[in-house]
Amino acid sequence: MTHIFLQALLLMSCGLFAISSERHRHSFLLKHHAALLTVKIFAWVMLSIALYFSQLKCGWALGLVYFTGHASFACGFIHFTLIANKRIKSNKS
Repeated sequence: MTHIFLQALLLMSCGLFAISSERHRHSFLLKHHAALLTVKIFAWVMLSIALYFSQLKCGWALGLVYFTGHASFACGFIHFTLIANKRIKSNKS
């Protein structure tokens, strides 16, 4: 259960960071600075909660290992999803 919760938090956090990036911001309609700032703050809060949760459940040594492993997977998955989404959109037009 720890891994599922940690992965869900990190997937959402990495997804929010990707949405708030300069390149993808306009395709997700984040044009207002307040909305962009809110998304970034929410992503950092979720990232901090994930780190705290992994440290709380497994201790600092193993918790950091779990956190970095799940964060790497989450960022890679979001990166792959953005690339696939861009290629699917370009093939349709």
